[in-house]
Amino acid sequence: MKKILTLVCLCVFLAPVSQAQGNKAFNALKRFGQKAGESLSKVQQRAMAQVERVRAQHKVPVYSKREVFTKMPHALVQVIGMNKGGLRSTGFILEDFKHGRSRLWAVVPYHVGGGKGKPIRLRLLDAAGKIHNYDLKIAAGGGWGPNAIDASLVRLPHELAGQVTALRLAPEPARAGMNAFSFGYTVLHPEQIKPVALMRNIKNVTGFRMMGDYRFMEDPSGFCGSPVLDAEGYVLGVHSGTVGMESSMAVTADGIRQLIRAYDTGRGAMAVRVFGQEAMQIETTESISSISLYRHGGWIYSVALNHLYTPFSYAHAEAAFGPIELRKGDTLVFHIVEHGTPTRSVSYTIPQ
Repeated sequence: MKKILTLVCLCVFLAPVSQAQGNKAFNALKRFGQKAGESLSKVQQRAMAQVERVRAQHKVPVYSKREVFTKMPHALVQVIGMNKGGLRSTGFILEDFKHGRSRLWAVVPYHVGGGKGKPIRLRLLDAAGKIHNYDLKIAAGGGWGPNAIDASLVRLPHELAGQVTALRLAPEPARAGMNAFSFGYTVLHPEQIKPVALMRNIKNVTGFRMMGDYRFMEDPSGFCGSPVLDAEGYVLGVHSGTVGMESSMAVTADGIRQLIRAYDTGRGAMAVRVFGQEAMQIETTESISSISLYRHGGWIYSVALNHLYTPFSYAHAEAAFGPIELRKGDTLVFHIVEHGTPTRSVSYTIPQ
């Protein structure tokens, strides 16, 4: 009976449920616990103890904001683009696990580091306060253009394990209304870690991009590549630029996961879907610049996807046309760019 009760409690605490579902499950749990002769407080205590055991088993860290502020100098890297005339930016150290073994990455902005195979120089601070310089190569890269993944990955040497602070991707995706914050290098303080920006509120999340407002405490130059963190210090995304004086944009954690998958599989193909049906495959190095709509052989409308305030989702390409109703038999032509250069077009006809 006790084992069954603990399992029920664990599901209530871990499963993503609505408030109504949670209240219903909680009341059922209360009745179940009372029948089992246990007080509700004991039920909760044993359930949370089980949650902590699961977290420990899967090496899921629990951060506090104070710990993040303290450890952040050892979680950031300064990025020097070797092919970009020495352009500098921020990056951060990320840890993931494959087959139970830890891997360390440096996440950097694509527009500074470049794509796969490009040389890059990283400067980082270890736990003892010593600066290390590493000349490495990009292991997996995104691209530059509308709706592209503006991020790249660098594999870090195993010798750094235990000497640096590695961040983790947030278990839950970013969503509109969340508060988030960032740290990064700036051109005014090239040798220091400064809390130079606060992404106060995430406005929208679509595809691999999220938009938010921001408040910079000083010149943000060099801030691209800084981690966007939730209140517990988990990575929601990577800062990729600003729009005007109020809005900022970032690549989501899902975009980073896509780059890791591309590294592990050797290819970064992703599906572009229209009304749930796959229309084409696109690589992590590509993006869609525009989509043209044809009906009965004639051109109807084209929509450009380079407007930064309307991010684009590959999973719901039909949403790009807004109020324009797409019909069965319509043909969509996707115009694709790679690293900002037009490369190909792909046609897709909506099934009758």
